[in-house]
Amino acid sequence: MSDDPIQRYYQQMLEAKTSELRAIRGSRTWRWLNVLREWKYRWLDRLILRIAARTRVPVARTWRTTAGPSRDVVCLSIIDWDFRFQRPQQLMVRFAAAGHRVLYVRRGAGPVVEKRTGVVELSARDLTIAADALVIVQHPSWWPLVRNLANRVIEPRHEP
Repeated sequence: MSDDPIQRYYQQMLEAKTSELRAIRGSRTWRWLNVLREWKYRWLDRLILRIAARTRVPVARTWRTTAGPSRDVVCLSIIDWDFRFQRPQQLMVRFAAAGHRVLYVRRGAGPVVEKRTGVVELSARDLTIAADALVIVQHPSWWPLVRNLANRVIEPRHEP
């Protein structure tokens, strides 16, 4: 050990934290949570994805909010709906309140879930886009999907 009191203090702190971490990792709770985590990632996630793949919801027939002249609003999101409620979610709630059917598309797989009245979160593989839908793209990573949309005029808007 060094004669420097500051270095000695930090060395003692490091030893104390190392001992504390060793005690946590050796605890029964830590071992139990590791077993649950392994089970979740190994089996439960696969099971959920398998069930979701078998029970695809036909979005075009199921999620109608009004009988009036409304358009589908497809939001190719940058974040999942439940991650943080920010401007994308706020805008989609407003579209739904105006009577539009909102399809909030996430990157990852998972089931089709109605998040709010008229707002449905689904994965890209479950998506069918109507010809007259308004598509809102929030991130350039969606370009492969957007590029393949038929009969679309893509006009980039640049703010001055």
